Amino acid sequence: MKKQFKSIIHQRQGFSGIRILVLFIGLTLLTAANLLGQGIKVTGTVRDASGAVLEGVSVTVKGTATGTLTDEKGKYTITAIDAKTILVFSSIGFTDLQELVGARKTISPVMNAGNSNLEDVVVIGYGTQKKRDVTGAIASVSSAQITQRQPKDLLDALQGQVPGLQIGQSSGRPGADNSVRIRGIGTLQGGADPLYIVDGAQGVDIAGLNPNDIESVEILKDAASAAIYGSRSANGVIIITTKKGKEGKPAVDLRYLTSASELSYKIPQANAADRRLYDLKLRRNLTQNDTLNPSYNADNDYQDLLARTALRQQIDLNVSGGNKGLNYYGGIGYLSDEGIIINSYAKVLRGRFNMDFKPNSKFSAGNRLQVSYQTENRIDDGLTLNQAIQRPPTFRVYFPDGSLAPNIGGRRNPVAEALYRKNNYEIISTNLYTYANYNFTKDLKLTVDANIRINSTENLRFSPRILSTTGLDNNGSINNDMKTYWMTQAFFNYSKKIGKNHSITAVMGTSADNDFWRSSSLSGSNYVSETVLTFNSAQVITEATSSEQRSTSVSGFGRLGYSYKGKYLFNSNFRTDASSKFGKDNRGAFSHPLRLDGDSLMSLSCSGLKSFLAREK
Repeated sequence: MKKQFKSIIHQRQGFSGIRILVLFIGLTLLTAANLLGQGIKVTGTVRDASGAVLEGVSVTVKGTATGTLTDEKGKYTITAIDAKTILVFSSIGFTDLQELVGARKTISPVMNAGNSNLEDVVVIGYGTQKKRDVTGAIASVSSAQITQRQPKDLLDALQGQVPGLQIGQSSGRPGADNSVRIRGIGTLQGGADPLYIVDGAQGVDIAGLNPNDIESVEILKDAASAAIYGSRSANGVIIITTKKGKEGKPAVDLRYLTSASELSYKIPQANAADRRLYDLKLRRNLTQNDTLNPSYNADNDYQDLLARTALRQQIDLNVSGGNKGLNYYGGIGYLSDEGIIINSYAKVLRGRFNMDFKPNSKFSAGNRLQVSYQTENRIDDGLTLNQAIQRPPTFRVYFPDGSLAPNIGGRRNPVAEALYRKNNYEIISTNLYTYANYNFTKDLKLTVDANIRINSTENLRFSPRILSTTGLDNNGSINNDMKTYWMTQAFFNYSKKIGKNHSITAVMGTSADNDFWRSSSLSGSNYVSETVLTFNSAQVITEATSSEQRSTSVSGFGRLGYSYKGKYLFNSNFRTDASSKFGKDNRGAFSHPLRLDGDSLMSLSCSGLKSFLAREK
């Protein structure tokens, strides 16, 4: 039987023993490569020490941006790279846990409650504190949490991360502004957005900040926490700390992200047959005047013509490093974000360079440079979609030669509206911040800093003849805004621990700033050329305006804090402001909030009272 089997093999052409071996090895390698490409799928259920399932636990692959959250049943699914992969489980109120995957495909860890996060240091106004010593309402977001979301900007990174922080998008277009509300609206005319502090600097352009450069974010939500910043903090304060280099060899990090979005829901709209039936019933006759007219016999789905699969591409590169006494961090990022409506886009180039210098234990200094360049075509979504809904589907969109059809029957061509109407923005922003610290003693430090920001915005609008009612008129405008802002501060920080049970902290300082804005606008019509949109092409200048605004302020501020055994806490802030925005006879304003916290501090006067907050103005 064996001899017969061998003879059959030898009789097969092309299947020698060597070829079979090669084929076997090849299939083995392909199978291994496929398994490596797929990774190891790991599932499990996360519970606490009592056996209860934990929802919302962060499960990440250590050293990567890959991560997920447990569902309401505590279950998760994640793909590990290989058997050496380490999974990190983390949740507020629990000690972080790490598990080596190894040969396991099911990992169901038990997380223990812990308060180690109370020793974490958070940034507060003009200083830092341990979480256990914070008396105000402060929420923190780490760089790991930001990285998991792969956001396109700061507010996208904070969306849904902090209880009580409401972020709403004003429009679905790329580059659209967001509204941020921390404690509702706190001012009538001063705006409702919070105050942003980046590495101690106020007035930094948040739109030009790359979320990949952020180390941590602290949100000061209550009046006591934010009071040291005065009236500017009426709507809360968001404090941002950017990344720094670490001592050692240079580290290079390169990230690339691409994603796609599509129109998820279409507004119901009549097709050509429905429209013809409607017209027949409206006219109360069964004949059509011109059934052969191609302009009448089209069948267009305008929403399909306007919508597309929009791509978002983001690439970030940063280099960091340092040695004894000097560290640096440099990052550059490019974002190309297409809108779902054709011809809508936002392209952003952002760069940052941080450097810190500390030659000895007493003196330190540093710089923060942030630069951004942004171009947008802000399609008017409402106007374009309005034309698409109102225009009959039987009207033609293109002529036989491929050119777009103009206004027909008082209805503009929505495709021409999206492609030819210009609303282009070009925004350049530069921010430079520098600081110097000097330690007189180990308890007393002086900080002097200065910040300057320059923003330039150009908005070009143009409506060509094809969009006009007559087909003969065109018009356009150009608006230029220039904004400059500078601020300088000097303040002392004092921190003293007395014995084992008592600690005192204090801040005292002053600041001055200046805000300047200038705007100019030109409008014209009857352009000779629709490709050269300079105003020497416009035959009629319809409007020319310019305006400017300037404001200055000088402030003094301070904070006094006391802690006894880390349990009983006292914190008091004060601030006085003098501003040119105030009336002539009332230039200054003073605020002085006070807060006490403790397990039994107030029990002497009122049983069950755990916290006391007073504020006077």
